[in-house]
Amino acid sequence: MNETKRGIVLFHEVLDHLKIPHSIVGFWEEATVGKERNQPNYFHVIHSFTDSFL
Repeated sequence: MNETKRGIVLFHEVLDHLKIPHSIVGFWEEATVGKERNQPNYFHVIHSFTDSFL
């Protein structure tokens, strides 16, 4: 997981340096409470697309 985090940070820094708008969003599914018709998914915005324009 640490290597994944480092890769994401590096990718973000390159895109930021090149002024390329981007977003970073983490997501996961809560499989322990999922039902046949309800599969809860959660999203966590780390860096929003609009933050790229600052």
